[in-house]
Amino acid sequence: MVRNRHLDFFCRLSEGLEANLHGTLPQGAYERLTQEYDNLRAALEWSALREGDALLGLRLAAALTDYWEMRGHLTAERAWLEALLVRAGQMAQLPLRAKALRSAGKMAYYQCDFNAARTRFEQSLAIDRQLNNQARMADTLSRLGFLFSIQQNYASAEPLLQESLAIFRRLDDPSGVGRVLSELGYLALRQGAYAQARSLLEESLASLHKPADQYLEARARHFLGYTARLAGDYAQAHKHYRRAALLLKGMCNTWGLIYLLESFACLAAAEAQWKRAARLFGAVEQLRKTSGVSIVPSEGVEIEKAVASTHRELGERVFAEEWSAGRSFTLDEAIDYASE
Repeated sequence: MVRNRHLDFFCRLSEGLEANLHGTLPQGAYERLTQEYDNLRAALEWSALREGDALLGLRLAAALTDYWEMRGHLTAERAWLEALLVRAGQMAQLPLRAKALRSAGKMAYYQCDFNAARTRFEQSLAIDRQLNNQARMADTLSRLGFLFSIQQNYASAEPLLQESLAIFRRLDDPSGVGRVLSELGYLALRQGAYAQARSLLEESLASLHKPADQYLEARARHFLGYTARLAGDYAQAHKHYRRAALLLKGMCNTWGLIYLLESFACLAAAEAQWKRAARLFGAVEQLRKTSGVSIVPSEGVEIEKAVASTHRELGERVFAEEWSAGRSFTLDEAIDYASE
């Protein structure tokens, strides 16, 4: 059928442009996929129908997950992936099923649906262990360990991250090593061990020197800025946040930029720059609403305290004015304002 040939073409195109193991798209992939997005949507919608090829649809959806993160399109896209897993998952060969389950876990994680993310990651990991796919095992162990860190289940996070790190070292994958070191750094900072966190994150950056490592560098920089902010070193926090913003903006990574904006807002509140904080929090609220990106619960208490302090210091009228001004920002405008 013509529609299935159309689906096959765009499945192959997307697989040729999908991100590497660590979430970095090839040069020009974001622009090409954005250019073809109407065709990609049509292909996915067709694959979900009875006449469509569900296996091709599952391959297409699994290949697009990191692009969807960068674009900030999560809700409808996650629903497509989950529907195709139900329809085609049992027919899929094990490597494809493991990949699709891992992709579904990532989409659930991006929306802070952590119970669903954990289930999908654990299902994917079980298959990868069965297949002895070492690289994919390391990837999923890292994602599952980081998920536990976010949920403040630190005792469960540590051994998973250490297992992932050991595998990446055996595979001689410096990008993977740098990625997991940054996640161990985040684990340390969430437990208040700021010196240990800084050491791990700086070691992470030393491993991330390839052009394809820019996303991982941005993530490590964000965590270093977070560590500096919690330790009261606001100048260093600004430095790392600005570098992360430059990298993420260059990659058009919507999800990462919104998360970073929240950190800029908390930094402004910590420095008692109340109007700036209110405006940035307003921008984050609106951008989260339009993209479907949720607040990480473990960081929500800190954010709520910062918003409450900002509200109290400014008073109702000024707070509302600044919040409203922030809500009018585009993502680019908000990032430019935050980076000033």
